[in-house]
Amino acid sequence: MTAAVMARTRGSMRQVQHSPMLFLLPALIPVIALSVLPLAEGIYLGFTDAKAGLTVDLAPNFFDNYIRLLSNDLFWQSFQIGITWAVTTTFLQYVLGLSLALLMEQRLHFLWLARTLALVPWATPPVIVGPPGSASPTSPGRSCDR
Repeated sequence: MTAAVMARTRGSMRQVQHSPMLFLLPALIPVIALSVLPLAEGIYLGFTDAKAGLTVDLAPNFFDNYIRLLSNDLFWQSFQIGITWAVTTTFLQYVLGLSLALLMEQRLHFLWLARTLALVPWATPPVIVGPPGSASPTSPGRSCDR
């Protein structure tokens, strides 16, 4: 190869190496805008004496909010409920998913029906189920007597 071809090849390889990041940008923009920035702002506000309102002056109070939070019994009760819920649902999803996968590998009669029924909850869009609260007897415009 000549020096000109090698230089051209190296330059195109650099472009190829950077192109995956260009494909990730459209997905990263909403993640950053809707998750990372609000999280960072919440952490920042946790170190101030922020109150609700648009024209409220902020004064730093450093760790006072977090010390009050960690000494609150209601926080620890809520934290325990959240951890219990997360561990329990993760375990149950793992066990049920593994059981269903093992069942699907067996040679059973009507396996096609079992596979179809396993996909129904995933394939049913929320539009078919209905808007939230539409089945509630106390929804606006509905009477509990019906």
